[in-house]
Amino acid sequence: MAEDPRPEGYLCVRAAQKLDLYQLLARNAYSPQEMFVPVLGKTVSSTVHERVMVRFEWHDGTVKNLHVDLPSLQKYQKRLMGAVHLFERRVQWLNRTGSQQIWGTVCEQRVQVLLDMSGMNAHYQLHIQHAIRILLQEQLANKHSFNVIVFGSDVKSWQEKMVPSTHENLQAVWLWIQAVECVRGRNTLAALRCALEEEAQEESSLTRGVYLLTTGMPDQHMVSVTAYVSERCSATNLNLHVCLFTGEEDTARCPLPHYATRTETARALSGLAHAGNGRFLWMTDTGEKRLSMDGQSHHSVLFCCSVFETVPKSP
Repeated sequence: MAEDPRPEGYLCVRAAQKLDLYQLLARNAYSPQEMFVPVLGKTVSSTVHERVMVRFEWHDGTVKNLHVDLPSLQKYQKRLMGAVHLFERRVQWLNRTGSQQIWGTVCEQRVQVLLDMSGMNAHYQLHIQHAIRILLQEQLANKHSFNVIVFGSDVKSWQEKMVPSTHENLQAVWLWIQAVECVRGRNTLAALRCALEEEAQEESSLTRGVYLLTTGMPDQHMVSVTAYVSERCSATNLNLHVCLFTGEEDTARCPLPHYATRTETARALSGLAHAGNGRFLWMTDTGEKRLSMDGQSHHSVLFCCSVFETVPKSP
């Protein structure tokens, strides 16, 4: 599994904050001076020796007399190239492919996966199966333990408790998922209860994560679902990550009276991930990214070519 360089994003911001060119030049920048000279009986302006200083327009529109220190400028250039290298690495990681494109990087050691298999997803059943298959292959094989829960109106858990991530178990759950059909409604709250309450009963020092793959709003009121997740995840070392999958031709994939546009759905599910101390990802069936909320909601937003991901709130 690829290492999660999330702290590197923080380093990029810090590096950029210290690379203001005007901060470098300010130590040798002087404002033009005017002074009344009694002997001459008039005001005299300062002059600039062209070999030592140059006139330079400052960021506020004023003109400064500037002396350029070449050694300092060369050090600045090296730091600038280092920051560019950090940003290039960050962009490469954000443009990751495979299961990370859909699920993000699975960092926890104990993992539960919730699959939305409601009747509205019958058209996308192959997409959902593909998403879970590459997750099993690429990221769950080296975990401590896992379980998979599917839900429509009813909730079905592959195992009563989490099991070791052995090759035999991964193969068995894949065969089980292939036999599951998309039927009826979307009882997201019941699926979350099944996953979060099972984890609450387990005493473990291992990191724990729940990954919800859904295509729309829950049948239940979003306020109730978010409040429940916030209460559960705030009291435990548990993260809920939400992965939204939408089709290009769909206006929304949620039943009345919970109809919502794509943007409304993304905003609500992003808030759910925020309440669960987790990440939110949004992807379409063509692999294209979707832009949603402005940066003033709950999150900072990281953009990549095929998915956008919101960073979880700070503890």
